[in-house]
Amino acid sequence: MKRLLWLLAVPLLLATACTDQDPVAPEEDVLTAVVADRGGMKGARGMDAPYAVGFNFFMIHDETREGRPIPVYVWYPVDPAEIDGSFPEAMIPLFPFDESGPYAPSSEFEDAGFRAVLQDPPPARGPFPLIMYSPGWQGTAYNSGYTFATELAARGFVVAAVTHWGDQSTMNPAEPFDHLGMASYNRPRDVSKALDSMLGWNADDTGPMFGLMDTGRIGAAGWSLGGYAAMVLAAGDDLVCDRADVFPDWPVPPETCAPSFPDPRISFLIPMDGSNQLLHFHELARVQVPVLGMGQEWSQVGPWQARQHAAFGGKPAYRVDFLGTRHFSFANLCSVFPIMGAYGAFPPGMAEWWVSQNCPPGELALDEVRRLVVKYAYAFLIHDKSVLTPGHAISREGDIEFFVTERPGVRWTSPPGWGERGSSDQEWPGVPARTRPTPPRPPQLFWAPWTIQLRRFAISMSSRGTPANGIRDPTVCRPSTLITT
Repeated sequence: MKRLLWLLAVPLLLATACTDQDPVAPEEDVLTAVVADRGGMKGARGMDAPYAVGFNFFMIHDETREGRPIPVYVWYPVDPAEIDGSFPEAMIPLFPFDESGPYAPSSEFEDAGFRAVLQDPPPARGPFPLIMYSPGWQGTAYNSGYTFATELAARGFVVAAVTHWGDQSTMNPAEPFDHLGMASYNRPRDVSKALDSMLGWNADDTGPMFGLMDTGRIGAAGWSLGGYAAMVLAAGDDLVCDRADVFPDWPVPPETCAPSFPDPRISFLIPMDGSNQLLHFHELARVQVPVLGMGQEWSQVGPWQARQHAAFGGKPAYRVDFLGTRHFSFANLCSVFPIMGAYGAFPPGMAEWWVSQNCPPGELALDEVRRLVVKYAYAFLIHDKSVLTPGHAISREGDIEFFVTERPGVRWTSPPGWGERGSSDQEWPGVPARTRPTPPRPPQLFWAPWTIQLRRFAISMSSRGTPANGIRDPTVCRPSTLITT
């Protein structure tokens, strides 16, 4: 299963050489000084979180793409001194394309170990750096990035996360299910459109977000396919469809055989187990902004993380491997799916069934993964050199392997079952032998494992005479070969 997960981003953010903005980690450590002035932050090791967290939600539409809906979830810093009992807990839209809900209160997320969030309180005095976040394929803003967004908001960052139409992230039949190629095509466009709106609200002196964001410090982050989107926002994708044509019985939409262009406003990246396999090595090499890449350790995924790290041209560029993790460890699915199930965003029993299949004991505890993700993301953002070293990982964090550079051309020994050896600077290093393409076809990828499992759940429920509401494909857009046990 783990070998398959690295190949395809599951429910899981152009050329940037033209960007003239300062990098996120300047030598003078300007960002550290800015946040320290606002709250006395001590650095990543103490990881003080001086702010309360506010939440707002907006729905925007992209008229250039037939009015495509783009839900934007915004978490932002709030001055605790300004908080009183008049501000209610946040209500998180679980299916944002329907105003009638369902919604889940912040208290449910708090019970699952997340930070408390308030609904629409006035923000703290800005400006704060802005991070745009994209979830994994078939993921949502909140079940992919809740920890990332709330913990960084509490430390002086605005995080705007998008849920992408066409992902059918709650298996709701009101929403279509798009091909991987279309999901890849739309993701960076959705994020750039959301960024347009965020900057518009930032400039509106009559609105609640006026002056909240530092327009010179805008980054992109994401998990899985959202990590791909982040990389595309910095580097572009010359031809989206060439790596996304992976289902023999499900043709890639022809309109995706087009480029995605970089967004020059993006000045740093944080991809988490990002889908770099959908980009060529030379495309990844166009990333010329600071990068922190976090993901699974090499013995689980081969050179996946090393490949992108070797390609990135931005400085600094760090690679953080987590021992004892899997693809889902870098999102919040195992903790949030039960909330979605309890509030009707999934058919009865489905969330519990999925968690039983995909959140096994014996791996690195999810709370520890959350701590480490926040620690290293925050250290990167404030340029904390005391944390961003291999020595710190060796002496302080036994579940982390930290890399500053990759050796071009270094050979690696494949884990059992991986087939041939590869090199970190090949065009497609270390692809498992069983998935090597026959030219001119692209590398064969696999259907998202959790989607197979959801379909199996639907079939098992139907076999018992129980309707699998929201699971059947009302548009018949999935290939029938996927609906198998």
